[in-house]
Amino acid sequence: NLFANIRVMYGTASATNKTALSLTGSGNTFKNFNIAGTNATAMAESDFQLIKIAADENYFEGCQIGNINAVQAAGTLVYFDGSCTPNMTFKDCTFLMNAGANTAFFLQFAAGVGESAVKFYNCQFINTGTGLTYAIDGTGLNNCIVYLDNRCSFYGATDIVAAANESCVIFGSSTASASTDDLYGIAKPYDHTP
Repeated sequence: NLFANIRVMYGTASATNKTALSLTGSGNTFKNFNIAGTNATAMAESDFQLIKIAADENYFEGCQIGNINAVQAAGTLVYFDGSCTPNMTFKDCTFLMNAGANTAFFLQFAAGVGESAVKFYNCQFINTGTGLTYAIDGTGLNNCIVYLDNRCSFYGATDIVAAANESCVIFGSSTASASTDDLYGIAKPYDHTP
């Protein structure tokens, strides 16, 4: 299935439905897909999920996920449910947030996410609001790898992921640092310590 040139707005103040897109089908492609939250009441809840992914093998390209026009005080832009083995790709995507508190996340992985890799190529994660403590909630990253190529960047977060989950967040070759020439170009886990 191809979903292209579509804009989805989450504008409801539902106490029970705090997800704009619940992705339960596998093998979908999203191109030039814009999904934004506009209801600050729902976006202030810790269980707010702009996109909830409970499926495998989906592809996003040229998409804008989130917006900066409404304050997101809690929750996450993309939530990976513990029932999935995502193996997904995000290419040339922008993740936007205007955080109202440091407890929101760009990405959140629930406990139980299956052995997989979520890959990001040339993706920008931009928060114009309160600085996030972590850009990624890596609670469920034990079996899942987050791969970010050398063109990805984060703005508006103190750290990318908690130290306990750093081995599951991999940066691509050009940003890999190595102490010997024979390791140049090898992707390495993220380490925030110098």
